Amino acid sequence: MRRGLLIALLVAGIACGGVGTALVAGAAPPASAGWIAYAPLSHQTFTPGDPAWLLWRPRVGSGLLAVGAGASGAALAALVLLERPGRGGRA
Repeated sequence: MRRGLLIALLVAGIACGGVGTALVAGAAPPASAGWIAYAPLSHQTFTPGDPAWLLWRPRVGSGLLAVGAGASGAALAALVLLERPGRGGRA
């Protein structure tokens, strides 16, 4: 593979892993959002939370983290093991 393509794959893998980490370790929604914030006399606006996304967010994040780690690891290994044309490995 070309060196530029491997560097692009490494950067994409790191970005994918970062997004996955943010999704897995994301903060819980604030107390003013979701079903626990409902209080008719509190005069706060009620914004319902999405229970499906709360269920799937860690799974999607874990998948992105795994794909990003695998892609960046493979690209880094290929970059390290790739023989540069200017350097002769034979003695």
